[in-house]
Amino acid sequence: MQTPRTPDEITPAWLTMALREGGHLPAGEVTTVEASTLEAGVGFVGQVARVRAEYGPGAPPSLPASYVVKLPSTSAEIRALMRPFRIFEREIRFYTEVAGRISLRVPRCWYSACDVANDDYLLLLEDLAPCRTGDQLAGCTLDEARMILPELARFHARWWDDPELRRYDWLFAVNNPIQLGAQAIYQGAWPAFLERFGERLPPAMVAIGERYGEHLNAVQDRLAAMPNTIQHADFRLDNILFATEEGGPPFCVIDWQGSTRGGGMLDVGYFLSQSLPVELRRAHERELLETYHEALLAAGVRDYSFAQAFEEYRVGVLWGFIIPVFGTGNLDLSSERAKALFTALVDRSVAAILDLDAGSVLPSA
Repeated sequence: MQTPRTPDEITPAWLTMALREGGHLPAGEVTTVEASTLEAGVGFVGQVARVRAEYGPGAPPSLPASYVVKLPSTSAEIRALMRPFRIFEREIRFYTEVAGRISLRVPRCWYSACDVANDDYLLLLEDLAPCRTGDQLAGCTLDEARMILPELARFHARWWDDPELRRYDWLFAVNNPIQLGAQAIYQGAWPAFLERFGERLPPAMVAIGERYGEHLNAVQDRLAAMPNTIQHADFRLDNILFATEEGGPPFCVIDWQGSTRGGGMLDVGYFLSQSLPVELRRAHERELLETYHEALLAAGVRDYSFAQAFEEYRVGVLWGFIIPVFGTGNLDLSSERAKALFTALVDRSVAAILDLDAGSVLPSA
């Protein structure tokens, strides 16, 4: 059946066929739908909307009253730009091939369409309202970090050095040739980053940032040489939903478009260095890393010492610095929240890199 390209193209007839194809609607039909763009759903690469549905007689009472739909951008230029990265295919295949085999809570996928030849993609996901989205600007609390890290460790442990990972042709290695383009993007964004945030950087960090631009691909090689697992690759508080008094799972991880293959410490280093306030990270960093490491071992990981984990964590912390640099050079930071968020990310990332001497992981020449 024809895949909708905008939320407005989702009709009762289409949703009926989609749910029937997935085995969720053996009888009855969808009678009405109402699509509304989510507040954060207008992005550079895609569209996100809530789709409310009503059903006729015979439909299973277990069907939800609403779904979340994710679609690529309607811009032909943006779709062409994103096509080599296969981000829509990556997320769909994560949900269809991986999500059902992990304990980490992710949204349920009710239906997906993945037509690579025609560049048509659609995800119909569980609507996790009344969950709240984590606020990366406010920062992660200690209780939230203590809850999240063991679950992240169990997810990483499930795929730890598993030969099956290489069977997923959509799961790029972190140093795949396409991923290696990150170095050129970083170098292109660095002047704009310095212009905006240079005054916040100690001279030592300016030197590290410049060297990083010359050796970013070497950092990717370091990450690829670690015990391989599935990396979320954008593991931050804004991509985590939390339960509220009204309900929902304790937490749930969303946005798997950037998932890659490599060292799990990419996720841990990025998360702790940029989603936790600086003083909270400093006070509890070792405890939280030990919590993650102990959960790895409890889940069956062997021959992975805390000393190795800590060294790889430093690489992950340095890796995360690409996020504020990329964002400054490529995103619209005109809103007050965007300005405040990226200022916080810069300050947190720089503090972690300098605290840990993470710049020393770069090649000396």
